[in-house]
This record gives sequence, structure tokens and C-alpha cells, in this order.
Amino acid sequence: MEIIDEAKNIVLIGLMGSGKSAVGRTVAKKLARRFIDTDRLIERRGGKTIPEIFEFEGDESFRNYEKEVIKKVSQYVGIVIATGGGAIKDPENFKNLKACGWIIALNASPDVLFKR
Repeated sequence: MEIIDEAKNIVLIGLMGSGKSAVGRTVAKKLARRFIDTDRLIERRGGKTIPEIFEFEGDESFRNYEKEVIKKVSQYVGIVIATGGGAIKDPENFKNLKACGWIIALNASPDVLFKR
């Protein structure tokens, strides 16, 4: 039986609607860990919703917020992290997330993604 390293984070990635936030909350509760949704932190940092950041500030600004947030949460220990759908496209984000924990990709069918 493998012993789980409680210091390692659990990082959930996947497309929008794949269930990262819902699964993340459930996993965090079952493992008695803190749950962090990077999109919620980006919204707090930017003072706007994600769609508003894209509309009024653009993709580059959003990606800068995202990079700052991921760099910060990657320093935490023993948490569950749900990332935005495109977060791991950035090599620095991927490197930081991989260094701090296990990356788990969630998948859903196109029909499910469309409904969500």
C-alpha cells in the first residue's frame, strides 16, 4: 500500500466544465485539506469576474493574474488546487504546479461540457 504524502498538493486541471471545482471541494473535504480555486483568486486580485477581466483588460492581463496566483498557491503545502482551463498551457505555470504536487486531469464528454 502506497503512503500518501500529505505535504504534496493535489492539482486538478481540465477544460471548463470538467468538474475541477466540484471535485476539488469534495476531495478537499474528504482529505481535510484546504481547497483553492485559482479562478476565484484571480477574480479577487483583478476586482472583476473572469469574463470581465477578458473583456476589459484582455487575455494578456488575465494570464498575468493567473501566473501570479499560481506562483503563490504553488508555495502552499497540502492543499487541493483547481486551476483555470488554460493554466497549464503556460510552461511556468506547469512547472510550478508540477513541483508542488500531483497533477490530475479531469475529462468529460463534449456533451457534458456543453451542458455545464
